[in-house]
Order: sequence, then structure tokens, then C-alpha cells
Amino acid sequence: MKKAIIIAFCGSFFIYPLIALSQDTEFTIEPGDAVIDVTSQPPGAYLSINGASIGNTPVLGIPLRPGTYLVTTEYPGYAKGEMRITLAKDEVRNVDFRLSAGKDSSGWWSTRDFWVGVGIGGFVFLVLVFVPWR
Repeated sequence: MKKAIIIAFCGSFFIYPLIALSQDTEFTIEPGDAVIDVTSQPPGAYLSINGASIGNTPVLGIPLRPGTYLVTTEYPGYAKGEMRITLAKDEVRNVDFRLSAGKDSSGWWSTRDFWVGVGIGGFVFLVLVFVPWR
């Protein structure tokens, strides 16, 4: 039983990053949705909306329900960009971030790097625990 718990615990740390990194983001626009297009300078900035990972800029045609959102972009070596936007029904909004070079506010690692590290650490732990070292 103890081994099963250890396998389940460590396996979750190894599998979660693989699932999270392999997901593709597809958007379906429903009638009444507001739509935003997000671009940045430099392109390729990490994009999140209300803390949910969206992908890397440019990202066009993101459907959202009318409401208020916090749109955030991060790029290594650049200051973090944040903008609070309020969308109305059927509104189409272009959001452009001009990130300024300077201190990287996200530090040297992102959330994705953290989960990859946890996954690698979990795999190493599994190897050390279950490979017979004689």
C-alpha cells in the first residue's frame, strides 16, 4: 500500500507538467461573446487573462464573456505588462502591449518552469526509490 501511495504521488508530479505543456489552445466564438486580439512588442510574450495561461503573443480572436479582465504579458528581460479591460457584449478590442526593457518582474523562472522542475524532480525521485541500487 505504501508503494502505491508513493507511486501515485510521484506520478502526479511527473504527469501533470507533460499534460499542461502539451495542451493546445483553441477558441470558439459564441454569439454575444466579446473578442480580444492581443499583440506585444516584442512578440512572443507569455499571455495570461485573469491568471489563466493563454499562450504567447500574438493571440487573435480570444472569445470572452462581457465583463472585466486582467490581461498580463511577461517576457524575459522586460517589465511585466498588465492592463485591466472591461468588455461589452459583441465588442471587439485590440490590446497592444509595448513592454519596456528592464528588470524582469517575473524573476528567472515562470510557473511553467516550476512545473517542469517538479516533474523532473518527481521522476528522479521515482528512479531513486524504485531502482534497486546494489
